[in-house]
Amino acid sequence: MKDSVTIEIPEVGNFSECKIFRVPRRLRSLNEKAFTPQIVSIGPFHHGKKELEGMESYKEKYCEKFLERTKTKKEELLSYTIKSKQSDKVKDTYAGTIKVINNFAEMILIDACFIFELFSRLDDENFKKDQDYILKTPWLLNTVAMDLILLENQLPFSFLKNLYGEATKESDNIKGDDCHDPKPRKVTEKKFHKSKFKSCFRNQSRDYNSDDLSKRGESSEPLINEGNKFLDLTVCFFHEVLGITADKDKEIEHFTDLVRLSWLPAERTESEQELSEEKEKIKRHNHLYSATKLDKAGLNFVLADSEKPVQPRLGDVRISSGPWYKYIPRCRSCKQLELSQLKIEDSTECLMRNVIALEHCLYPNHGYICDYIYLMNELIDTAEDVELLVKKKIVKNLLGSSQDAADLVNKLCDEMMQPKFIHSYLCKTLDDFYEGCWNNNMATIRRVYFKDLWTFSSSVVGLCVFILTIIVTIQQLSK
Repeated sequence: MKDSVTIEIPEVGNFSECKIFRVPRRLRSLNEKAFTPQIVSIGPFHHGKKELEGMESYKEKYCEKFLERTKTKKEELLSYTIKSKQSDKVKDTYAGTIKVINNFAEMILIDACFIFELFSRLDDENFKKDQDYILKTPWLLNTVAMDLILLENQLPFSFLKNLYGEATKESDNIKGDDCHDPKPRKVTEKKFHKSKFKSCFRNQSRDYNSDDLSKRGESSEPLINEGNKFLDLTVCFFHEVLGITADKDKEIEHFTDLVRLSWLPAERTESEQELSEEKEKIKRHNHLYSATKLDKAGLNFVLADSEKPVQPRLGDVRISSGPWYKYIPRCRSCKQLELSQLKIEDSTECLMRNVIALEHCLYPNHGYICDYIYLMNELIDTAEDVELLVKKKIVKNLLGSSQDAADLVNKLCDEMMQPKFIHSYLCKTLDDFYEGCWNNNMATIRRVYFKDLWTFSSSVVGLCVFILTIIVTIQQLSK
């Protein structure tokens, strides 16, 4: 009885409606800062904290400016939020105890309008950004953007989209009883230019059907709707500040989910398909030799081709035979591993830890990003592994130290739970490849005698001399 364990169970009525979660304590304890807003609070979980009070006045000013921008009265939006029961729906999306807030509807309205005005100012070419303290200060803008993607610091995207539509009277986003005012307002914002946002969206030519999406655990509802400017503002904001590029065909739950969707595999990976076929033979195989060991055995690491119709994403992993190996009988077992580029920088740990927490809470059976991180953890053991992958352009290390990058990747897997591992078949295949005698011997020969032009030429000359010596010896013996 002395050794007790506290289990965190969210206090909710309908857990299926929950989209925003408190980070589990075992994950939060690994890096408290990665889950805690530094400047601005959004939603109820961190509302009222003393260290975040400095931004409250800014949020109110931003709210006022957005209302001026759209010629809207605060009372009208507040009435819409309450009468349409938007505030009640927002409350239902939070899994966890919410402290009593006197005016919950007004709080989420101010938070939402702060986001609207921030995104609009960054988009507005006529707005003088040097007059805005956040926009003219790069470190501050980056910190605010990072706060907006934290799992505990979210508002439901559906609420933001509907409220923005009500404020700007975008008829495409207002349905049925949500529209209370039949007279459209005059919006003073400039017209939206699609060409500016073209680079913010990932070029996605593959059409997903409902079966594909159900297998991936995603909604089949399209993300992009004609005239939905708030979505475009959102994607362009995070693309410009954090370099996140989104897809056009997914419905997002909130900004943290947007980050996850930008990393998801473009399609079901080959390893996942093979795993489904070989599941009776391989229940779970999550051991893999490091990148340097596999490289010495002859595995070729290849950067995913960004020129393909379906552009690669962080979670894309593919294993295949080399381009010319298949034509050589004894080299059919040679493999190449195709991976997308992993950019390791100061913000990487925060982004990945929040996406890991999201998958643990909302997508426990579809942890594609957790599986990818675990795979990279197996490939990277030491600084030498990082240096090899940097040389192959699979890792872009902006931390400076290869050892720091290796430590970061290894720490991300602490306390990670994986109900299933989609790369089991891939790991088993690569382990068998490494343990094969032929592969190791051939790799050693290539590495020692044919690693560059000079060793290749000297090896050829030595081989020719050896052959000529044998020929001369045989001729002498025959005489």
